Amino acid sequence: MNFEKRENKLKSEQMLEENYPDLIICYEKEPVILYCSNNSQEILGYPIEEFIGHHLVNFFEVNEWLKIKQFLQREKQTFFAKIKNKQGHYIDSLIMVNSQYKIMRINLQVPNKKLHIEQQKSYLSTLFKIQKQLLLFPDQYRSYNRIVQLLGECSGADRVYIFENHRDESKQLLMSQKAEFCAVEITPEIDNPRLQNLSYQDWFPRWKTILKKGEIIFGLVRDFPVKEREILEPQNILSILIIPIIFQDKFWGFIGFDHCKENHIWGQIEIELLTTVATGIALALERKEVEQAFQKSESKYTNMFDNISLGIFQTSLDGRFLNTNRALAKIYGYDSPEELITNIKNIEQELYLNPDTRRDLISLLKNHNLVLDFETQVYRKDGSIIWISENIRSVYNDQNQLLYYEGTVEDITARRVAEERLLYGALHDALTGLPNRSWFMNKLKQVILLTKKNPNYNYAMLFIDLDSFKVVNDSLGHLVGDELLKKVSTKFQECLNQEYTIARFGGDEFAILLDNINAIEDAIKVAENIKNSLQQPILLKNYEIFVGTSIGITSSIIKYQNPEDILRDADVAMYQAKGQGKGNYAIFNPEIQQKLLARLELESYLRRAIELKELQLYYQPIICLKTGKLIGFEALVRWQHPKRGFVSPTDFIPIAEETGLIKEIGWWVFCEACQQLKQWQNQFSPTQNLIMNINLSAYQLREIELVEKMNSFLIKHDLKGENLKLEITETCFLETLSSDIEIIKKLKKLGLNLCIDDFGTGYSSLSRLHEFPIDTLKIDRAFINSMDNKGGETIILTILTLAHTLGMNVVAEGIETTAQLEQLKKLGCEYGQGYLFSRPLNKEKTTELIAKNLPLI
Repeated sequence: MNFEKRENKLKSEQMLEENYPDLIICYEKEPVILYCSNNSQEILGYPIEEFIGHHLVNFFEVNEWLKIKQFLQREKQTFFAKIKNKQGHYIDSLIMVNSQYKIMRINLQVPNKKLHIEQQKSYLSTLFKIQKQLLLFPDQYRSYNRIVQLLGECSGADRVYIFENHRDESKQLLMSQKAEFCAVEITPEIDNPRLQNLSYQDWFPRWKTILKKGEIIFGLVRDFPVKEREILEPQNILSILIIPIIFQDKFWGFIGFDHCKENHIWGQIEIELLTTVATGIALALERKEVEQAFQKSESKYTNMFDNISLGIFQTSLDGRFLNTNRALAKIYGYDSPEELITNIKNIEQELYLNPDTRRDLISLLKNHNLVLDFETQVYRKDGSIIWISENIRSVYNDQNQLLYYEGTVEDITARRVAEERLLYGALHDALTGLPNRSWFMNKLKQVILLTKKNPNYNYAMLFIDLDSFKVVNDSLGHLVGDELLKKVSTKFQECLNQEYTIARFGGDEFAILLDNINAIEDAIKVAENIKNSLQQPILLKNYEIFVGTSIGITSSIIKYQNPEDILRDADVAMYQAKGQGKGNYAIFNPEIQQKLLARLELESYLRRAIELKELQLYYQPIICLKTGKLIGFEALVRWQHPKRGFVSPTDFIPIAEETGLIKEIGWWVFCEACQQLKQWQNQFSPTQNLIMNINLSAYQLREIELVEKMNSFLIKHDLKGENLKLEITETCFLETLSSDIEIIKKLKKLGLNLCIDDFGTGYSSLSRLHEFPIDTLKIDRAFINSMDNKGGETIILTILTLAHTLGMNVVAEGIETTAQLEQLKKLGCEYGQGYLFSRPLNKEKTTELIAKNLPLI
């Protein structure tokens, strides 16, 4: 069939609608990709030209290709596979193939780890209950009703049912419904006459062919043949899973699962676990019919757990395996459960990389009886090391005596490797491969600690700025500029000893840390070497480019306490070098501190302003972008000095943070904002639902009595926690994760809303964001300002998708233009603040705004 016919077929099936979520591919016989839909880059990162003309095997795992190749030969087939994205990562996906028209649809399945684990636990618990029911099997049809009830409650399906096959007088195969579970608001169908003595031949001939082979049927009803839809759609079925029950090599009947409220996509683990139930029913039928073969049937039923990919185990109290399934043996590199049990006599010493791991697990079990998502490293049979996630519980008898431990194991090595790559990317510059600013600042913290422990330890920092780099970028273009940065970074590294560290801060700025030096002369020598290395021109695209450097130097002689101070002084010295002319270096010394006197003076004024209560609170409205209605305010501190006039927060807040005054200011802001919100609540009844956003500093977050203070303020001002939202910067939030994550959870227990401010400006917190009860992400104004370019919009869309996936809402700050507003609304951002709606207002102006009760758009 030629391309035009296939394209018409695609359009007729409405598969190329704008914003269609699936990736559509047309392929040739070989199979080589002939055409793909426009969303290839959005879904997998590949531009269209990197798809067309390429063989499909390039985008799938080699060990899966033979299976996929067979599927491509069938008229219609749906299956799971891993597909490779532009970054080289393999992502779980649902593949739908139509070999007649050589069309492939790809739907990515984005796994929610926490949901995934909870689903596995729920299904495992249900399997044990069903196993008990099937072992007893007192009454066949009563057992069916109990089984479908358990499956309905576990799977979340709106309807679960069992159909049994039989034949009429003419030997035609019929099916009749024998049991049914329905969720709330779902109409039962078991009494529907149409569902009794239903002919496969008349209605579901395709089902009969597939199910008799022991294969399952699943998918969205809208994709089913017309004749099947005519009987399924009147029952409001949107998504369906049909699993055959094969009894003594005969097609006995099937279990069905319907979703009537959503287009549910069935996951692979979900299907595997539900399939084991069908296997269990078949074995129970066999036991019922052949009592003398009970022992054999029971063995077969137990072995069904070997067919799933999740490792299952039971261990003795002294650390020996009592029972495992094949999946666990495979995870640990053994050929069978027997080999695993025989070879590992002491789990504590022979399995875990850290022998203390099992003792830690036992300690947790003594306190909780259940440990979930315990991640650790273990040895495989060949000596290699993998990461696993372990769920384990204590098992007691009726006399409350501990018998053994049991649980599940999942190999998470691939995910941990991906997280490590993500962390590497977050701490390294993508262009040069050098460490970035975040990594370098952490390194400075370490050397400061070393100086406190060892007074003889010395270090120096060089802050480097390339002279006239902007001219190269503007005249020769950014590609040449990028190549120049890579060449220069290589030259810098050639000038350094192995113990020295270089980082790229962004743009044309670099920093070098000279670790454990003898004297400042070592730093001067490196600066001279760098200057000399750049005396010769750099050849790029037939251009000879001369580049110089301005270098600022500071050292541990000044007894720094904070890495920010080191960077500040090196930066000051660099600008002094630049002021002396290109290609120079300067050493920071007390004479340079003249510029810092103004800062010291401002610090003094700030301390006095706190005492004299010169600080004021202003309130910037936060609105619903869809309706324009006011939903709350962000409390912002302002300072009107009696002589200097208005002092910008960008001038005094950094000083407050450096000196610790931010702690006192922060609590004053919190108390003042609570008091004002309560006053507005008493004055205006509609304000009961307004939320006051209050910034929480790192100093406050580290306070031991933080939660108690917050609670006392709520009681004092008669406020509910839901009326307040604490804004925590991403950097501060990440620091808290590494020290005391329980603080975040305790704040949430007070009912307080939690917001990550300036999200995206720090190093990535994606890998742990889902673990914490965050309500809101606030997009930094820098991303709003960059919305005009495609990359800026993509970043915002990524943040919105992440937030909504995790059940969070999003506030965009710094909205200044109508174009920005409309673009954010289109992307699905819920809330916003900025000068387009209102500048921060004093309490009088804010009171007038509330009284008007008018939309701000």
